Amino acid sequence: MRKIAITLLMAIIVALPALVPAEIKFTERAELRPLQDGHSTWLTSREARIQALKARGNRSRNKSSTGLDGYVYVRIDRTTEAETHTTNNGVMLDNLSALDKLSEVTWQGVTGQQLTGPGQLVWLKGDGTEVVLYDCPDVALGKPACIPYDPRVSLDGTKVAFTVFKGTMIEGQYPVMRKVNATEAQIHIIDLATLSMTQWPLIPGHFDTAPNWLPDGRIAFTSTRANIYPGPIDGFSPEGVAFQLWVANEDGSNAVNWSPHVMRDVLHPILHPTLGLLYSRWWIDKERVDGSTADNFWHLETVNAGGGDPKALLGAHARWDGDLLTLKALHFLGVRSNGDVCADNYYRGNNLGAGNILCFTVDPTAMEAPFPFKRHANEYIALKGKGGDIDAGTNGKARDPMGLPNGDMVFAWGQGFCKRHNEGNMETRVGQLGCDFGIYTQTAANIPETDTATRTLVVDSPEWHEIQPQPVMPYEDIYGQEPVLPQMATTGGGTCILGSASMQGQIDPENGWQGPDNPKWCKHQGCSLQGVDKSSLVAAIKFWRPIAWNQVTKHSDFDGLHNHKLEVLGTVPLQRDDSFVAELPCDTPLLMASVDAEGRSLARDRLPMSLRPGEKRTCSGCHDHDNPNPKDFDISVAATVTPTMIPATGTLYEWNSDIWPMLDTNCRINMPFPWDSGEKAVYDYITTARALGVTIKPPQRSKYINSLFARESLLYWLAIGQRMDGRTDTDRTDDIDLGTPPPSACLNAAQLQILADWIEAGAYRFNGTH
Repeated sequence: MRKIAITLLMAIIVALPALVPAEIKFTERAELRPLQDGHSTWLTSREARIQALKARGNRSRNKSSTGLDGYVYVRIDRTTEAETHTTNNGVMLDNLSALDKLSEVTWQGVTGQQLTGPGQLVWLKGDGTEVVLYDCPDVALGKPACIPYDPRVSLDGTKVAFTVFKGTMIEGQYPVMRKVNATEAQIHIIDLATLSMTQWPLIPGHFDTAPNWLPDGRIAFTSTRANIYPGPIDGFSPEGVAFQLWVANEDGSNAVNWSPHVMRDVLHPILHPTLGLLYSRWWIDKERVDGSTADNFWHLETVNAGGGDPKALLGAHARWDGDLLTLKALHFLGVRSNGDVCADNYYRGNNLGAGNILCFTVDPTAMEAPFPFKRHANEYIALKGKGGDIDAGTNGKARDPMGLPNGDMVFAWGQGFCKRHNEGNMETRVGQLGCDFGIYTQTAANIPETDTATRTLVVDSPEWHEIQPQPVMPYEDIYGQEPVLPQMATTGGGTCILGSASMQGQIDPENGWQGPDNPKWCKHQGCSLQGVDKSSLVAAIKFWRPIAWNQVTKHSDFDGLHNHKLEVLGTVPLQRDDSFVAELPCDTPLLMASVDAEGRSLARDRLPMSLRPGEKRTCSGCHDHDNPNPKDFDISVAATVTPTMIPATGTLYEWNSDIWPMLDTNCRINMPFPWDSGEKAVYDYITTARALGVTIKPPQRSKYINSLFARESLLYWLAIGQRMDGRTDTDRTDDIDLGTPPPSACLNAAQLQILADWIEAGAYRFNGTH
């Protein structure tokens, strides 16, 4: 499968200025595989297209990058048109490159860790020559194999850190295809002046990936070394280990987990010149995923110099207006020289990690746009491409954006239809280019793009997928300054403090409550009650601790209505000005909610958070995006009182031991409830029409349980003897009715609190496994 390492015969390479002369040592292969008969027409037409690009004379822009000495990039062994497969229908598929697997979305599926390979890390120097910095050779099936990925040039432009995935060579979708079944990954660092290489200690069975240099000389990276497994969702059991954000010294020592709260994935961090460390975060829960593609729930975050105070930049609440497109996977970040943040917007795992490149100017507060959380004031499609689950068309698909001086960009461009299809659809596309990625640039004058013909070729070979370009130059030469990480506010000791100046803000879904058969009201942001005056009821802030899984947990083995078991830790009272302050356990995943005087949730946050040791995190309110005059925590009442301490562990309530005996003992006489099938009624959460005659979607998980709100749960209404959601049975025809209420509450205040805590922690039931 392996081609010649220095592919100057096959690759079309734009010569860049020779700024740093160096002795070049080439890694060569003896053979260059010729194209088979019948495919010369395709190659000729492709070469003609590339020559037409070169003839446009756009190469002069490279000379404006005075500090640029070419690009470091990854090239992956592409399945060429000469490598074919004949189907059972007798059709010879010559477009198998569309089925190649490049890095993309999450690694939580069964085959997430399998990537087309092998590959090389290459330095295309400014004079047009190539140096193979790291070579993963072609090997026989079943033999140890590797692939380099995720290069990142150091801030002074002298070194490159990158990932090497290691595993076994296996057969791809068809016998002529090859993939590396990666079982671990290790970070390497190469000095570009001496070509000497060091590598971090390998942690067997774990993945250290996506290194990114920090101003203090350390390296941020993503890793599975905490051994956290994502929780199950209905119909899907993630099988990978969660990637979290870590930081270590340049040699890999003194590694620290900056995101112990991340129970899904943090991927591909990148340094912004002023905002901090950016990264993509993938998150799903049982409400968000209902009726949707799990791999498509992403947002962008930033953290400060200590890994604290994460802020959502895009996607956590926002969506595009209908005249543009829906956000899908937001991944492979880049930053333009003016500070605009760019992301590859693509559709999950069928499109080789490519779509279109959207960019936006970050709000000065580093938050998303005001409610209803639609668009930033300046969002634009910088580079054209198909972001949906469709064929690429004439614009192709783009990925891996990176900033260049003067607002220019370098990126990977996939030409062909670049979409995974079933065999029947592949048969209808015989003779079409499957997918071929190369490296291209675009000038600031042509961004936002109107025509892909203005792109400038850097390198594009039919033998390789060239992706993940990194300009070899100092960071300051691109951005006009050294990066500045915002400092983390501290307590002056090792404690962790969280405080808010008020309860003001925007926590309601844009379109309000839409009935129990429509999950949208809680699907795209935090969730809140709609039928009550929350501002008059809120009395405290409650905290839960999600218990991380340390093994693969199937959805069929866990009887809980959230992704994790939740321990109730405690509540923090509001002060007279609605401010609060809490001392929280550091480095501990936490969920929070505003609650009424009885501890029942009124509004729920959906993403776990944590505080770094010694961090003091304060805010003006809850999602207080659209407040032109935010309150200052330092002048709040909470700033003058002793923080309420929340313990690191709490109470886990369970159906069989805590809830059923309490209901059976106290409520059987007066509470109308199907006692003979009580457990079945409570856990009847299959999302189809069911025996009880209702059609329900999350967070309404059964006729009796709303997994986020006791005040929305029929079981709680029956126990307390009244509706608690602010509505009556006659207000709506599309909700659950109480019917004739019991004459009185069957549980006392303490017991009602236990019932509410159990419901809102996900109505957990031990089933003998978990």
